Amino acid sequence: MRSLPAGSSCKEHRTPPDAPADAAVRSLVQDAALVARQPIFNSALRVVAYELLYRAPGASTASFDNAAAATANVIVGAAIDIGLTQLVGDTRAFINFPRELLVHPPPLPMQPGRVVIEVLEDVDPDPEVMAGLALLRRQGYRIALDDYDIDAGDPAFLKAVDIVKVDLRRVPLAQLSECVLRLQASGLQLIAEKVETWDEFALCKQLGFDAYQGYVLQRPQMISAHRVPTNRIATMKLLLELYDPQVSVDQIEATIGKDVSISYRLLRCINSSYYHLSQPVNSVRQAILLIGFNDLRKLCTAIGLAGFDDQPGYVSVQAMVRAKMCEELCIAAELNACEAFFMTGLLSMIDVLLRQPLRDAVSMLPLGEHIRGALLDHVGPLGEALLCARRYEEGAFSDVAFMGLSGEVVSEIYRKAVGWADSAWRTTGGIA
Repeated sequence: MRSLPAGSSCKEHRTPPDAPADAAVRSLVQDAALVARQPIFNSALRVVAYELLYRAPGASTASFDNAAAATANVIVGAAIDIGLTQLVGDTRAFINFPRELLVHPPPLPMQPGRVVIEVLEDVDPDPEVMAGLALLRRQGYRIALDDYDIDAGDPAFLKAVDIVKVDLRRVPLAQLSECVLRLQASGLQLIAEKVETWDEFALCKQLGFDAYQGYVLQRPQMISAHRVPTNRIATMKLLLELYDPQVSVDQIEATIGKDVSISYRLLRCINSSYYHLSQPVNSVRQAILLIGFNDLRKLCTAIGLAGFDDQPGYVSVQAMVRAKMCEELCIAAELNACEAFFMTGLLSMIDVLLRQPLRDAVSMLPLGEHIRGALLDHVGPLGEALLCARRYEEGAFSDVAFMGLSGEVVSEIYRKAVGWADSAWRTTGGIA
């Protein structure tokens, strides 16, 4: 029998989502991170994976209006607030993805080898979904198809997934043998879910399932952790200090130490499986020595913006893309003080992040006149770089210009900026 790499799912009540995927971020305003987990066992009853399930405060079952928001809460809890290792040990985590997140996959802060993405039963294999699945598989994620129905299931999905979960409440026991043979012929790994009696377990074991999940084996368990709040203005001031070209290690340590939320998430992220460090990191100074100043800045930037959890995720990512693009334009043009270019790009969406008119938002921060003028009126080299970045992202390529740089150079800079922002966001979870 093939061994299952890890993961599974026992489906509960869901209200069909009718809000866009960006609402996944807006819901992350709970004081506590709540995640339920249900183990998946092999034939020897050894745990080989856990399915991670959303729980609202005070609820014992899954009930929500927005599936994307629920998934976002699970990702945040697993990656930042609780920690993937604490939740699943050295096994894999199954995480449910509704259609919105398959079509627009969010950056995940977990190694692909630790995660199985589960396609919910109400998702149709339209071209956008299939393209999203192909992208996720290229990134190294395994895909599981939930609640397969031998009569109504779309066979197109079977070519795009690695694992199929068969719901014993949906497939009659008389058809189970035929279902297993058909799926095994496709080389797929099989999980029997909603196994509710030992007789059902014995039958599934005899038929050759790879793994099993259900109430007879274990019900979902609740895991919780306190979620540290974020102060918006303090976060932006902290980022300004971090990008001061004259800042010292002592000042960085003191600056980050002022923000409990960022300090907490920074140390948790660095100590996660993402970095594979050989020793635990217990201080900001130790983090600087182990991962370097530039990586620390990147982490703090992503963590800080991720704390603006009532805004769509793309807002923070777009701000990071602009920041990196402005910085790279400065470098390519051989200008000085590129930190100011980075901060100009980063602050270019501060009105959205702080939910204030731009002029009011800018007045709340201790900015130099050169950055203030760039943000408000696009004046000076900083303003020109920001305008170049904004025009490129809007697709106004005929108007893209900065210091005589060629279109090819600007295009390459944009691609580099997108890659950098994606990497930074992936490292921290993007919605922590």
